[in-house]
Amino acid sequence: MRVFELEPDYSRYQGLEPVREGEDDEAYGLLWNNDFTPIATIWKPFWVKVPSSDRDAMPTDFTTVLASSSMRVFSRRAAEALDPLLKGDGELLPLLSHDGDFFLFHPLQILDAVDLSRCQWDRGSIVRYEFLPERIANVTVFRRLELLDDGRRIPSGPDFVTDRFVQRVEEAGLAGFKFELLWPPEAVEAAKLAEAERKRARRKKPAAPKTRKPVALTPAESGAIPWKPGEKPEPFPFLRHIWVTAINQRMDGDWIDGVLAAVDRTPDDGLLGLCADSLQRILQSGADREDLCFLARSFVTEGVWWAFKMLDYPGVTTRDFAALADKLMESAPRGRDGRPGGWPVRARRRGATSDGAGGDAKLDSPLVPKAFLRQIWQDAINDRMSGQWIEDVIQAADASPDQALTVTCADALQRLLDNGVDRTDLSHLARHQVAEGIRAGFRLLSDPGVQDDDFDELANELLTAGPRGSDGLAGGWPLNKTQNRT
Repeated sequence: MRVFELEPDYSRYQGLEPVREGEDDEAYGLLWNNDFTPIATIWKPFWVKVPSSDRDAMPTDFTTVLASSSMRVFSRRAAEALDPLLKGDGELLPLLSHDGDFFLFHPLQILDAVDLSRCQWDRGSIVRYEFLPERIANVTVFRRLELLDDGRRIPSGPDFVTDRFVQRVEEAGLAGFKFELLWPPEAVEAAKLAEAERKRARRKKPAAPKTRKPVALTPAESGAIPWKPGEKPEPFPFLRHIWVTAINQRMDGDWIDGVLAAVDRTPDDGLLGLCADSLQRILQSGADREDLCFLARSFVTEGVWWAFKMLDYPGVTTRDFAALADKLMESAPRGRDGRPGGWPVRARRRGATSDGAGGDAKLDSPLVPKAFLRQIWQDAINDRMSGQWIEDVIQAADASPDQALTVTCADALQRLLDNGVDRTDLSHLARHQVAEGIRAGFRLLSDPGVQDDDFDELANELLTAGPRGSDGLAGGWPLNKTQNRT
């Protein structure tokens, strides 16, 4: 048996907050003043919402009401998947929300299961846990019992879960969970050594790619449009179609030669020209082409995500997706460097532009395509030139080592940096490929039969529809969580 600390992943997923400040006060008092007995019969649901600051983050299956709160919340999907394990260890209490179906988890297993005398302490906090195996043999989720001087019993420390909980979360493909292995000590040390080795491996030149076994793909996975004109496709086959036709296709490396050849035909294309120049320098440094493919695949994925996400911006009413794809590059900032400065109207954040004379007047609704495309350039594409994305990718890979798309990109990125590749060259490559991903997203929405207007949901489901496996390529589709939709 192993014991983990359970925490929400606030870095990439949405949180929750009360709709009205203080509305959760009564519930909070009820949770912690009932001597750990069930309260379902007297529970009064309160309203929660996704904070405005989290709207662009991915929906989650596990979070809290307010980031610092110990009020743990499961989505309906998580509640249904975990309910058989949670019975006896806690109860699920419904919440009210327009953003989804959520259940607050009330823990009932508050155990004196930590051997405090054998734990390692630092400044009054436990830094290495020692548990009493016989006291946690039949539980899945629990907290540590602390006795106060006045005789009161209170829960203390983090939420603890055992192997069974972690395994069920992984089997169900649930999102937003973070697990830190705490016990036994030998397993913790083995995990640390494995993580250190994984980080060292990033600095090694990758071995020659192995020959992949042929995978039997459906027509959607092999690139064919798997629906008839006028027929509305189901979301999951459509998203899987995107992965094969727009994202994993980058792994064949043909795009590299395509960029280098295209720049000769369009020498006035600043975005393409800078990418080609950077790409040439990167290749001359001895960089591995597959590393560039891992980067490009991640950038294109993000571009498709942005295409879907920004169509849900306030005031965006255009549905001529083919025209958006064609005009995206036409709306690029002018000049050889492709940076802002050549627009007759400066784009501003989130559905507003300047008035053309430097003022702050908001754009009249509906958001016209030209201004919308300029918004895309500012929010999603030229932002890459700051270089902050490099640190963000590496940190995201460390935080989520099971995300193949991010990890393979971060590993390749680290090798390129160690090989002396210039950060600006990498940023030019990133900017170009994100733009290509956005254009691909618009084109895919113009495919015959695609009628889905829930763009925010498409963006949020995009990553969950991707193939699994250490390299994130076709062959590991998570059918266990979506087989009823295909």
